[in-house]
Amino acid sequence: MIADRYYYSRMNRRDRRIYEALHDAVVNGRKAAEIEGGADADRIMEIYVALVLDNPHLYYLGRELHIVKYSGACERTLIEPSYTLGGEIIRDFNGRIEQGVNDLIRKLDLGRMTDAQAVRRLHDYLASETDYDDTALSERKKGRLISAHSVIGIFSKQCAVCDGISKTVKLVLNALNIPCIVVAGQSAFEDDNGNHAWNIVKIGGKAYHLDMTWDINLSRKGDISYKYYLISDQEAARDHDWKRNVPACGTRRGNMFT
Repeated sequence: MIADRYYYSRMNRRDRRIYEALHDAVVNGRKAAEIEGGADADRIMEIYVALVLDNPHLYYLGRELHIVKYSGACERTLIEPSYTLGGEIIRDFNGRIEQGVNDLIRKLDLGRMTDAQAVRRLHDYLASETDYDDTALSERKKGRLISAHSVIGIFSKQCAVCDGISKTVKLVLNALNIPCIVVAGQSAFEDDNGNHAWNIVKIGGKAYHLDMTWDINLSRKGDISYKYYLISDQEAARDHDWKRNVPACGTRRGNMFT
């Protein structure tokens, strides 16, 4: 499986060190990452968001970050990530998610397909067999929100919001060595204050937007939507907005049924 850490690859050396320190702390379950010297709080938050987008398997990371700066002979900064789950629960879910990814790849026979075929097959499966989790947004229950905003939702309940859906797409495609990133931006149709997440996937060296969430919402039984399947920047920009430096998506894929 490729480690498609696109946002990490775009960072300078200093930011990469902060990213690496955070990643090391998170995967080892530590409360804080310590870095030498001072660091801008807004930039640290940007790096933290990049860590979350790059690593959907770190589903237990929360949205908040606590930063403590110490001055003196040796200036240092403690960065404390937030966790939505912990301990034994994480170990249990790790096994379930890994099994879920492997089972889905076998079930859909994705490992025997070309990249284009695998992306299409995964798209069609999710459009047919999963739902957008409106209940999570209306009920605002903590457990349901954690599930809906992470890969847990699709693998445990077959429903999630855009955050969980796009992270699941990345997790599965990366397991197949297909380059795929999560894009965090805005959408004219999103319920969560306009905040939205979707994917950019690379096939044959060319990048395309893939908004699985809205194709799920537009699909009906026996009628799968391809409105947001492998589209260009120009097409996506009609109802999406993104600020991060992401790969340019030139044209819509000519034959999406390859």
